[in-house]
Amino acid sequence: MNRVLCAGILLCIFTSAFAGSPTDALTTCVADKTTGKDRKDLARWVFFAMSAHPEMTKYRSQQVAADIDSTQRTMGNLVTRLLTSDCASEAHESYSKSGSSAIATAFEALGGLAMRELMSNTDVKATMGGFQKYLDQKKMGEVLSK
Repeated sequence: MNRVLCAGILLCIFTSAFAGSPTDALTTCVADKTTGKDRKDLARWVFFAMSAHPEMTKYRSQQVAADIDSTQRTMGNLVTRLLTSDCASEAHESYSKSGSSAIATAFEALGGLAMRELMSNTDVKATMGGFQKYLDQKKMGEVLSK
């Protein structure tokens, strides 16, 4: 219990130390300088990457090597543009202060933004909520009403 409390306190201190930091500036810039198309391209790249996992290959769609390579090229161009042009000063400053973790933080946030945009689609929402018809409402009620 004490370890969990200490970890929580350290996380709060660590997080507040970066408030207004160069990493935040890079994260904001990366989000501001991408378009909806850029974020869909990022989501497609993540989708292809996840489908390469051995547990997921049986669900893989009819992806061809050219589609995957094209997506890799698109991502390479996007990351290059963001870090060397659109957000070059923020990238330099955050990297010099925090190293590669600053870049990782910015792109993790961008990935989250891309996923939220895709998940706002009504078809995606319906599919994501499809499991609800299989919930045991009685058991859920018992646990949640305690």
